[in-house]
Amino acid sequence: MNTVLFGMTLYQILWYFVIYSFIGWCVEVVFHAMKAHRLVNRGFLNGPVCPVYGFGVVLVFAAVHLIIDGSGGTLQDISIIMLYPIGVFLTTAVELLGGFMLDKAFHARWWNYSSEKYNFRGYICLKFSLIWGLGVVFLVKFAHPFIDRATVQFLPAAIGIWIILVLIIAYFSDFVVSVLIMLKLNRSLEELDQIQKDMRFVSDQITKLVAGGSIAAEVLVDAGLTKAGLVKEDTMYAVLDQAFAAGDVIDNKEYNRFRAAGIPEPASVQVEADIKEAIAERKEEAMTAINETKEAAVSAYNERMDEAIAAINETKEAAFSAYAEHRDDAAYAIAETKIAAEDNIEQTREALENKLAELKNRSSEIYKAAFRHRVFGPLRILRAFPLLYHEMYSDALQSLRQRAAEFLNSDNTDTDDDHQRNID
Repeated sequence: MNTVLFGMTLYQILWYFVIYSFIGWCVEVVFHAMKAHRLVNRGFLNGPVCPVYGFGVVLVFAAVHLIIDGSGGTLQDISIIMLYPIGVFLTTAVELLGGFMLDKAFHARWWNYSSEKYNFRGYICLKFSLIWGLGVVFLVKFAHPFIDRATVQFLPAAIGIWIILVLIIAYFSDFVVSVLIMLKLNRSLEELDQIQKDMRFVSDQITKLVAGGSIAAEVLVDAGLTKAGLVKEDTMYAVLDQAFAAGDVIDNKEYNRFRAAGIPEPASVQVEADIKEAIAERKEEAMTAINETKEAAVSAYNERMDEAIAAINETKEAAFSAYAEHRDDAAYAIAETKIAAEDNIEQTREALENKLAELKNRSSEIYKAAFRHRVFGPLRILRAFPLLYHEMYSDALQSLRQRAAEFLNSDNTDTDDDHQRNID
């Protein structure tokens, strides 16, 4: 404990670190109490300490001792002109390094200066760097001598060693617990983020299912009616084909036309009377044959016409009978398809709603675990850092923050059931 480092013993360094971590925590609590009008435990750790203040002050003391070491003076001997830029630079460096390390370790930011002018990635800004410099000047020149005499110099070394060892052990234990809490919070945020994505997906699917179910059914019905219409058209085309075939038979009514018999020329000179008689006989025979052929053709035509009309009627009846059968079959098929589609839609919607309920129940369990303790755990972190930002799960963190606000704003006289409803 008597080892000297940068003009201070290890005993002094440990005490200064603890003391100014506590004072920094008090400054944070007071500052934010003035802004939010309520007291909250500010700090990464659960205990009343802010390590970044302890590190910053010890680093400033070490730098000042290095500067005045050759002169043999005290901390108060350094000039303000030299002390102020040292304070600005070193406290800004500690704040930048602390914010960067927390960001990389937990993907979260406990403070964010993005809204301030002349900031560097939200970790630091010119305004607060200048304020830290003024704070260092006030501390080194005025406050530290009094604090040192009232604490480190006041306690006997034999007692102070044991006290500081207990405090450092408690400090380290708190650090380990706080890291574990933050890791657990990250896991909870990761799970919440996935649950929210799944819930959005399931909700969208339910919406599409409900909105599109009737459309799908109508499409199926239209498809069935279209199919029935095509069957009807095919059947009517068959009727027309039969009619055209019959028409071809009717149009060929002259196919049995007879030919008039020819009269051979006389081979030799005959008596004119014999020739006239022969011509008359031949003429009579031809007229008889013509009449017989005409009657036979008309009779054949009438028979063919009756057969064609009968065939057309039979085909027409068969076509309309087939169309009626196809229409009934199509109607039954459409009804069955529509019922099956509606059953499938209902089953799918029920499965999606069950999945959505499971996701909601799981998210409620995560909220319960996060809000189990008001003083320790994620709830304290959310209260202490209302602007806490998570780079990977910002939406999940915002949801958790809203639930925490609802939980904290609930009446203190609420029963456990009331708090349960607020969480759910």
